[in-house]
Parts: sequence; structure tokens; C-alpha cells
Amino acid sequence: MVSSLDIDCLNLVIEMKCKYCNNESNFQYCDDVCKQEYEKFESCCEKYKYLFLTLIVIEILGFLLVTLLTTSGDFYLYISVWIIALGITMYVFPFATPETIDMIGLKKCIKLVRAISIGLCVAGIIIAVLCTAHLG
Repeated sequence: MVSSLDIDCLNLVIEMKCKYCNNESNFQYCDDVCKQEYEKFESCCEKYKYLFLTLIVIEILGFLLVTLLTTSGDFYLYISVWIIALGITMYVFPFATPETIDMIGLKKCIKLVRAISIGLCVAGIIIAVLCTAHLG
């Protein structure tokens, strides 16, 4: 006799998605390529997590210092540099939350974080250009 718990477990197995590409799969990964890419990214996260966190802390402290100490008209120029630095950090280290990775897959997370980082860099450049034009 099949219970509803058995049916729920069966549905859970059928509805699994690949952790890397988020395609339908009966296992954690579609194939060995996805598994290797996921494991490569995980090892990268382990290797560079402290560098990433250090850069983020330095950028936040730099932002706070600029905010507290700058009284000149160069404030927005400094902020644009901070935005560009944050964008570059996010591009180099496209780390996302585990929940986001579970929801859309690692491959799409990397693309999403890099798209956001490019947007930050473009915004920082636009702010810098506008500040330079306004101040000059």
C-alpha cells in the first residue's frame, strides 16, 4: 500500500533540478560537466571568501569615511569610485546567497551578479562623468 508520504517523496525526487544549470534532473546535477562546474565554483568560494569579505569591509569603511569626512564638492566623485570598486569586486567574485542559487541555479546566479556588477560600474562612470562636467 502506498501512503501519501511515499507519493510526496516520489514527487520530490521527480521535481529535482540541477544545482548548476537549474534544468530538470533526477539527481543533483544533470551531468558530470554541471557537477564539475559547481564543484569548481565551490572551491573558488572557499579559496577566496576571506579576500572577498576583506574587500567588502574595506569598501564599506571607505564609503563611511568618505561620507563622514568629505565636505567638498568631490563627494559624488568619491561615491562613484566606491560604486565602481563595488561593481568590480562583484564581477570578480560573483557570489550569491544559497537561497538564490537554490531558486535559479548557480549558472544564472553568476550571470545575474555579473549583470548587476556591470550596472554598478556603468552607474559609477556616469556619476563620475556628470560630477566632472559639473565641477569642471
